[in-house]
Amino acid sequence: MYGLGFSSQGIKDALFQLFLFFYFSQILGLKPSYAGIASVIALFFDAVSDPLIGSLSDRRKGGKWGRRHPLMLFSALPIGIFIYILFSPPAGLSQLGLFCWLTFFSIMVRFSLTLFVVPGMSLGAEHSSDYNERTSITSYRVMFSSFISPFILIVGLLVFFTPTSENSNGLFNKNAYSKFALLCDILSFLVILISTYGTKKVISKLPKIKDSIHAFNLKEYKKT
Repeated sequence: MYGLGFSSQGIKDALFQLFLFFYFSQILGLKPSYAGIASVIALFFDAVSDPLIGSLSDRRKGGKWGRRHPLMLFSALPIGIFIYILFSPPAGLSQLGLFCWLTFFSIMVRFSLTLFVVPGMSLGAEHSSDYNERTSITSYRVMFSSFISPFILIVGLLVFFTPTSENSNGLFNKNAYSKFALLCDILSFLVILISTYGTKKVISKLPKIKDSIHAFNLKEYKKT
């Protein structure tokens, strides 16, 4: 159950590595340089949001759902929504409009995924104090994240982007992208939801935050 949730990361990786930039540059006509800049901006945002969410997760007092699970659970619906929106820009957008759409919703997809991945990785480290058990737990996380990517690529190319009489290269089938994104939405939503609920029973066994550690403070985060 723990490793399953990280399939969402593999799904995002498959989408971003092949389909996203081909769609925006080859189908919608966005200049490749703009697509590259959008990617850099989204990665830069990741560099800021990852430690922010990590600090927030570490310093939450928790409760019935603990420190990690609320953020993990909250990520399920946004990532499902934003993946579909990312691949469904309005018709007639200018180069600037396409660039802004790609940049903003790429950031939203990455941020939504961060809400699951960063607390989830911490949750894996807290599952056990035994070195061998921790290694085993990590291997499940890596396995699900890595193995789902080629599966998503294969399903996309064989089911959604098949060659037609009009397009010998199925990737030029414009209408297939939103349908494929919808499938990835549903899969991401489900694996995160199942993983979060499936690991709920370990919350009571996880380490509690020390009283000496004060609550999350944005001003202190900015200083560090």
